[in-house]
Amino acid sequence: MSDVTPEHGFSIQGSEPRSAAERKKRELFLGYLDAVLNPKEMESRFAPDFWPHDLIPGDQRPPVGVGTQAMSGFRETINSAFTTVRSAEGAWIEDDTELSEVAGGADPRDLVGASMVVTYVHDGGPLTLPGVAVGEHAVAEAALVYEPSGKDVIVEVADVMRVDDDGLVTDRWNRISMEDFIRQLDQNRKS
Repeated sequence: MSDVTPEHGFSIQGSEPRSAAERKKRELFLGYLDAVLNPKEMESRFAPDFWPHDLIPGDQRPPVGVGTQAMSGFRETINSAFTTVRSAEGAWIEDDTELSEVAGGADPRDLVGASMVVTYVHDGGPLTLPGVAVGEHAVAEAALVYEPSGKDVIVEVADVMRVDDDGLVTDRWNRISMEDFIRQLDQNRKS
């Protein structure tokens, strides 16, 4: 088993990398996670035409800068609402089929990713989820606003990314249950 934690604050479990290239991709992935917690780092880690597929769906790569701007805005919203990460555990996605599935069918040889369970505390500002239509929430709702509860929200997510020859992240896909996320926020609001 390999527990990769160079200068990064994350520990992701898994087998030893199969090659030097895979080891490098894993190190770059850990740098990506650092940028998720500190969006100011995104410009130095993301390619100019970075595409966060979950935030900008479709089949056309966004114009230069738009993907990084979308990701930065999204993470600033999450990070300002959840200022404390109580715990984070992860495991490398080592199965090529799973990597490709999370990445919408992309070639797994170009990808690196991890499944993670992160426990956040909703102890910052309010969280506004614009245009969400999940579960009991109607499509017509403009936004859901959740005031800080001080309670835990557990997020299970699979993040997969592709990097270019310069070591910059070009694409990001993720799999998360928004329904479960919103269910926890609703439950915390009611209790």
